[in-house]
Formats: sequence, C-alpha cells, structure tokens
Amino acid sequence: MAYTEFYVQTTGSNLNAGSTTANAASLTYASGNWVAATGVFTVASGNPTSDGVAVGDFASVYADGATATAFVGRVTARDATTITVSLTAVSGTPPADGTGNRTLKIGGAWAGPSGAVIFPFGFVVGTMTNAAGDPTRVNVKNGVTYSYSSALTSPNLGALTWQGYTSTPGDGGRAVFDVSTNAITGMTIAGSRNAVIDFEFTSSASSGTQPGINASGDALIFRNKVTGFRGAGIAASALAVIGENEISGCNTANTTNIGGITLSSGSHVTILRNYIHDNTGSNASGIVTSPTADATAQIIGNVIKSNGRFGIFLQNRSGVYVIIGNDFYNNTLDHIRTSTSTNGSLVYMENNNFIAGAAWGMLRSDAFTDHLFYLTNNGFGSGTAANSSGTTSGIPTVLDSVQYPADEMPWVSPATGDFRIKLAQARNAGRGTFLGLTNAAGYPDIGAVQSKKTRASGAVSA
Repeated sequence: MAYTEFYVQTTGSNLNAGSTTANAASLTYASGNWVAATGVFTVASGNPTSDGVAVGDFASVYADGATATAFVGRVTARDATTITVSLTAVSGTPPADGTGNRTLKIGGAWAGPSGAVIFPFGFVVGTMTNAAGDPTRVNVKNGVTYSYSSALTSPNLGALTWQGYTSTPGDGGRAVFDVSTNAITGMTIAGSRNAVIDFEFTSSASSGTQPGINASGDALIFRNKVTGFRGAGIAASALAVIGENEISGCNTANTTNIGGITLSSGSHVTILRNYIHDNTGSNASGIVTSPTADATAQIIGNVIKSNGRFGIFLQNRSGVYVIIGNDFYNNTLDHIRTSTSTNGSLVYMENNNFIAGAAWGMLRSDAFTDHLFYLTNNGFGSGTAANSSGTTSGIPTVLDSVQYPADEMPWVSPATGDFRIKLAQARNAGRGTFLGLTNAAGYPDIGAVQSKKTRASGAVSA
C-alpha cells in the first residue's frame, strides 16, 4: 500500500515541510511575497523552475521569524518566479498575506515533539495527500527519546497513520515517547480513522490518572508498548481495533475499575493478541468495561497475566462479548468477573486457558436471569495449577471443559512470558468445527499462542 509520507527526526526542523528524510529543506525561499487566497508565493530571489521545485512537492509557508510552520501544502504549479501551493491538500492554516516577510521551504524532516512543543501532532491531518490521494502517514524515527510536557493529539480530518520506524518506514522499529513526570496523557486520538503503530509510551508521573493512549475517536492501535501510566494503558470510547500491544505497570494510581485496557460507554472494540500483564495495583485489572452503557468487545488471542485484580472485569449493561483463545494466568482475583447489572449481557467463550488464579476461572457475581453465558472447550488447571476457588461459578452453560493433569501448566514457562503450548491435552484440542460442512473441522490449540503444525513428508495437511 502506498502512503503520502512525512517524517519526524530530532535533527530536523519544525519549519520544514516534513516530506523528506533530510534534516534540512531542499530549498528555502526567504523574504518572499504570499497571497493566502490564491496560495501563490513569489520568490525574492532564485528560480523555482531551474532550482528543481516540482509539482507534487510539499511546501511549508510561514511568517519570517516563526519557530514552527503553521501551514504545509502540496505544490500544484511553479514557474520562474512563483510557487503555487494547494489550499485543500494541506495541514494547518495559510498564513496571512505578506510582502517581503514570508518564507517557503520545500521538503525536509520535522524535529517533532519536545518539551511544551507537540508539533506535528495536532497539526497534521489526513487531507494532506499526494496527487494520487494516498493516505497520509507520519513516520517517527526511533533511536532517541521524545520527551514532552503536553499531550500529543491527532485531530479529526481524514485517515491518518502515525508510525515509528528505524531505517525504513514500516520496518517495525518503535519510537519512544516519554511524558516523564508530567501528569498528562501520552497520546489522544480525537479523530476518526487514525492509526497509532509502533510507539512506546512511558510515564513516571506521581499524580493524575491519565491513560497512555486515549482513543476518543475511531482508531487502530497496533504494536505499541505502554507502561507506567497512572490511568489505563489504553482507554477507548469509540470504535477501535487494539492489537499486538504490550501493556504493563499501568493504573499506578490504583483507581477502582481501571484496567490495562479500559473501555468506556458506547465503545465497540476488537482486542486482539495483546500482552496485558503486571498491572499490579489491587484495583488494576487486565481489561475493564464501563458499567454505564451498551458495548461490544471481541477479545481474541490475548495473554492476560499477573494483574492485581481481575483478568477481565465485565461491567457493561447489555454488553455483547466474544472471548476466544486467550490465556489467563496468575491474576490476583477471578480471571473473568461480571458485575451486578440490571440488564442482560451475552457472553460467548471458547478455547481459553484459565490457570493458577487466586479465585475463580469465571465468576458471574449477580443473580439476574436475563444474562446469557455460553462457555465451551475452555482449559482449566488442577492441583497447584488450579484456580483457588474453582473453574466457574454461576454460569449455567459450561460445555466440554478440558481439565489438565494435576500440577501441569499448558505452557512452556508462563512466569517468564513463554506461553507456547506444551501439553498434549491443549495442542490441536480447540474447538473449530463448522455445522453442515464436510471435512471442514479446524484443530487450533487451546489458548493464545498457537503451535506450528508439522506434517510428514509427502502427506497432505488439512
């Protein structure tokens, strides 16, 4: 997939256009004239045509003496004396008209957030695209720590991706963002269709209850690491896919009903293959849902380990939850707990492991009859690997549970984070059948970390 690419590195300048990886702009025209209504910049010296300005380049235009640009747009035309900048394929607001006191830069990387400056967060929008209309991506180079004292934001205009990288955009390198002792949110996603990928957010604040990532708009939150925040690691209140993140050491304020992932009222979320662990406060759960409104959550393939309260705390009234293929280990109370509610919830669970919890595998804590629970093919420990209170309580439909041998863990070494399946009773034992389809049965492992299937030479594998 092609993107309209922009770049952040600490050696760049926030006066640049952000569209190349060079520290400096490729061309700078100072002391020129600018007409905001037409987007026409007239140079004081030089020749844009022979200098190499090209249609499709991105230009930054600002008042002389500025410390960060307030306007970047795509070049739509140029001749020997003028450069015309789009007024639609842009971020920011065109500067006021000026004569002999406006500067235009072509290309160059941005320096990014530092201290009270959060640029280009809060500035870039998804409408700043190339002529092909490829979606906008801002690539933040790692190797240094970006420390700042005001929360980063992503506004609500168009599809936009923020992504860390090491040497090539999309290579998986994480950029480190540190709010240090500042009582602020690591990043707020206010816009719709925003993606936050390959970042590490850290905090050592001693006050406040802010989360690491706050998704109040629709978001894809993927491959991030969040640690040390006094609120949730990730908080979501809209549509979101939260996948392959590591969330640990959060809710250090020990606020009641805050989790590594916390879902607010009205959220509709897929939580996929996250490692949610060691959020250790007595009120800190792995995942917590809001008690105040309907919600849906698909919770699939996560490892939820050693959290200070519950693995998952389902509070939503009239909630719909599909919980498949997760590993629950060593959570301080119930691995899954439902709260008292006046309205019904629907909970479907299959192929999960519930091992060595300090209370129940799953506890339904209310007496209402309008909830619907359906649990099938989940694995439970026994002996020293059992959940202290038992497998389930208050759940009317529990089918085909798998009981592992006494004192045996299904995984290689959960205490050190190795959740590869080792027990034969868990391998290829997950539910995966299709009613009415011949030869369409699947055989997943029970749990989150699927083993690699092997086949004999010449054999055909299903």
